[in-house]
Amino acid sequence: MQSNFQRILATASTAFVLAVPAAHAALVDRGGGLIYDTTLNITWLQNANGAAGTIYDDGWSGADGRMSFANAQAWVSQFVYHVPTLNVDVSGWRLPHGYDFGAPGAPVAPPFSGPGCDYSNSGDDCGFNMDPRSSELVHLFYVDLGNIAEFDTSGNDRPGVSGVDWGAVNVGPFKNVDDYMYWSVIVNPVDSTQVWRHFKFYDGRMSWRLDEPADMEAWAVHDGDVAASFAVAGPIAAVPEPDTYVMLLVGLGLLGLAARRRSHRCT
Repeated sequence: MQSNFQRILATASTAFVLAVPAAHAALVDRGGGLIYDTTLNITWLQNANGAAGTIYDDGWSGADGRMSFANAQAWVSQFVYHVPTLNVDVSGWRLPHGYDFGAPGAPVAPPFSGPGCDYSNSGDDCGFNMDPRSSELVHLFYVDLGNIAEFDTSGNDRPGVSGVDWGAVNVGPFKNVDDYMYWSVIVNPVDSTQVWRHFKFYDGRMSWRLDEPADMEAWAVHDGDVAASFAVAGPIAAVPEPDTYVMLLVGLGLLGLAARRRSHRCT
């Protein structure tokens, strides 16, 4: 079964590659720490480093959120987020998805590179200035947030510094966005060593390594509009406390007694 992202990959126009809408035009702050992407139909956790300080944080300090890919997957698979505005606990989170354009069955027409991560400066699934259809993180960085990479489409180094002139200049409504690297799950049925890659907010680059250092972060994503799916069911009815039941029974008893007294006076 195709994911929402894969269906969008299959139907998106190639003109979308060159179009960069206004910053975070597709992002809607649903409140309670949920940011909905109306284009990809996914919900981002507003806290971009939700795993920091957990038992899965096996990176540099144990409190910075950097971890191995295995730990990132383990964390997100058991992650439950309490939405304070809705008073609900939400599970079913995952890591951001991506797609290997060169893999057989990729829902994007050629010309593109072969299976794996072949660096390019424009329009591919790896390197700089990538096709937004290649990854949810790429789409977020370039389209929703309107950021640009350190290198232009011709491979020329842009002057300036990260976070000011290029890179994560705009982080939109998100919190704790690190300009380092985030894990991304990439579908590659040809080479099992490339089921993961990482996206770097520092310079807008997607890449991969054969080794797997515990120095990248995990950003939780959920399919669909989480806030709307719970809001449709209406507000959660509060369960009365035992004392409330007692007071209710006493009140009903007093009403009954008063009614009987009025009845006796009338006879």
